[in-house]
Amino acid sequence: MSLRASVFVWGLEVKHPTAKFVLLALANHAKDDGTEARPAIATIAAETGLVRRTVQPWLTQLVAWGLIEVQRAAGGHRPTVYRIPIPEDFDISRQARIAPLEGAPDRQSTTQTGNLRTLGRQSTHSRQAIPAP
Repeated sequence: MSLRASVFVWGLEVKHPTAKFVLLALANHAKDDGTEARPAIATIAAETGLVRRTVQPWLTQLVAWGLIEVQRAAGGHRPTVYRIPIPEDFDISRQARIAPLEGAPDRQSTTQTGNLRTLGRQSTHSRQAIPAP
């Protein structure tokens, strides 16, 4: 699994959510430079919850869009090997900046007992014992 390939794919603008999901599954099987992604279609289907007949056309479309390349064609009971063209100068540390969500609770929004307040509301979770019937 390549964190670098996955972060690169998350940053791409992909025209369809299913295509991006298939691309992310492929990135999980690539090396850090985007090469040697060789999961079987059945593996991608199992990991994404899609059916094989959905995965195959999206792989073809991703190739057509230039988001992946066929590194080595299938043959002799071997799956197709794909390459995600990640620029050599792609720096994962520059992509990993996460801005806080507007309205999200911060560290100061916890009570003294550690219960998290969600958007200003106290958690209703209680640790009181429930009497046995």
